[in-house]
Amino acid sequence: MQRTVWLAGLVLLLGPLARAAEVVSPAQLEERVAIRDVVVHDGTVSGTVVNTTGRTLEHVKLVIEHQWLWRDELHPGTDSPGRVDYYTLPGTIPPHGQVSFTYRPSEPLPERSDGHFVTSVGVASVEEVG
Repeated sequence: MQRTVWLAGLVLLLGPLARAAEVVSPAQLEERVAIRDVVVHDGTVSGTVVNTTGRTLEHVKLVIEHQWLWRDELHPGTDSPGRVDYYTLPGTIPPHGQVSFTYRPSEPLPERSDGHFVTSVGVASVEEVG
């Protein structure tokens, strides 16, 4: 059974995994795995991950970015609470299938009055089987 790992961005791979991994641009990864219907409520992020390929996907790792936007961007503070979380979907996604996800951070986002969060979800890596 052939396995290919897709990684978004520039990654240095060492060891036996280097022969099985393909580094692709985030745009190329988005062509293979789509994220739809993302909803953020009280720090909990949910949505749907769609496999647009003809092969089974597993170990789908999502990157969840909580970007902090200051109320006064011309005079930002020094303690931005923005952060990035990662979440690996349990199980597999069949060819041309989809799976819903819900991510609840172990540490909630702080409630502050000097700005707000904008949350986005992308795919960090995925393993193609078959």
